[in-house]
Amino acid sequence: MTHRPAPSHRAVSNPVVRALLAGGAALMLACGGPGGGGASAAETPAETAPEATQESAPLMQFEEANGFEIYQRYCLVCHGELGEGDGFNAFNLDPKPRSLVDDYMRTRVSDRELTEVIRLGGRKRGRSPLMPPWGRTLGDRQIRYVVSYIRLLQRKAQAAAETSGEEAAETGQ
Repeated sequence: MTHRPAPSHRAVSNPVVRALLAGGAALMLACGGPGGGGASAAETPAETAPEATQESAPLMQFEEANGFEIYQRYCLVCHGELGEGDGFNAFNLDPKPRSLVDDYMRTRVSDRELTEVIRLGGRKRGRSPLMPPWGRTLGDRQIRYVVSYIRLLQRKAQAAAETSGEEAAETGQ
């Protein structure tokens, strides 16, 4: 029986991703972790990304980092870099891709519903017929990673909206 070294993890080097991570990490720390008020071990992935780089950029959780890679390949063209439904292919589509980061998606759509739409496609779930079913392309674990990354985008969008609201209130607008 031979000994295999543990798999190594790569640090996230993309500056846009690091910026997303910085805001997400700050939000998670301010709220006491994922889900606010502290999370159980079942709610957080056991594995995390590697230690921070020299620039001390916070890193995504393991599932979010993997979800980012999958999102970039399959979702970005329609839903856009930040999940706002403004990908470069969005102008060709009618109906337009929905924002994944609006209040409705963040507060009213469960992880299970989001998983089913990704797996079965929009038509099967009573949504846009242009949303393809990814269940034959992506496995259950990969879909879970994408859902985790979408939730990260939602937290980032909410934090940005709260920050801009506070700034507007301070300036009297």
